[in-house]
Amino acid sequence: MYLYDGWQNRKVHIRRSVVDQQIGELKTVGSKRPLPIAEQVVEALRSWRESASYSGDEQWVFASEYHVGKAPLWPNTVLVRHIKPAAERAGISKRVGWHTFRHTFATLLESSGAGLKTLQELMRHSTPNVSLGVYARAIDDNKRNAQEKVVEMFKLNATA
Repeated sequence: MYLYDGWQNRKVHIRRSVVDQQIGELKTVGSKRPLPIAEQVVEALRSWRESASYSGDEQWVFASEYHVGKAPLWPNTVLVRHIKPAAERAGISKRVGWHTFRHTFATLLESSGAGLKTLQELMRHSTPNVSLGVYARAIDDNKRNAQEKVVEMFKLNATA
């Protein structure tokens, strides 16, 4: 993952993937497109880069000290050492994995009212069916609100 262009455009440019501890190319043309990110995320990444031991433009954002910055921290290492302990401290007892973040992100995007195309592109899926059918879940308050709107429609028609 590279972060460049002076941060003015608030985008992240992902250039490589890590799957099963193998560094490789990205799967699709869509995954190579710059990804817009929120200002708070830019600030957090900028702060991280300023304090990181390996912060060159060609180095990994989350570089392995063991490999002197020439390889990333392996995802499972981050999960075991950082994510799972943080989840436990937060009182989360459910199983937490990398796809937990994808499911949560999709669900929150959908419930925020983001359009389907926005959801699809932020999730980096080739079709919206995957984004909605596999990752996003409806939130109870949204389901309840939708039902209440339907009930209101019937009440309005009944009094007319």
